Amino acid sequence: MDKVVLHTSDKFTWRGSSHPINGLPVVPANAGKTFDPVSFTGYLLEHRKSARPKKGEGECAGYISRAFKAQGLEVPNCPYSACQYVFHLPQWGFGLIASGICERNPNGYEPQIGDICVLAAGPESIHGHICMFTSEGWCSDWIYESGMNPYKGECQYAIFRWK
Repeated sequence: MDKVVLHTSDKFTWRGSSHPINGLPVVPANAGKTFDPVSFTGYLLEHRKSARPKKGEGECAGYISRAFKAQGLEVPNCPYSACQYVFHLPQWGFGLIASGICERNPNGYEPQIGDICVLAAGPESIHGHICMFTSEGWCSDWIYESGMNPYKGECQYAIFRWK
């Protein structure tokens, strides 16, 4: 059963530890900037691979990072590991809207174009995973056929949306 928490607090639990998340200062260069989710996701769709890459190629974070930069957003200290984006997205102008544990897509959450999902590291990937909801579904370096979690079984997730 999916466990969903829609967030209104300033902290959340990630891999067993409580972290401040909403209300963190935004990178000054991004303060006041607008974010166009259609343009952002269009970049991902235009540059994605035509099929799922071989397991372990791990390019999802790079694709998301390049899409940020193509939008003109400042992403200082951009993490190598996808799972580390949970600590950076709030400082780049995104707010946490949902988190929990799910197998494919969480119940009670309706994705919007531009939402970013971060999956925790686990047995299938020591770096976790990051993807964005587009007009064609969840995407980073390829489009997923069955939800935001490309792995087998349940995993912890956090979903962010531009504030």
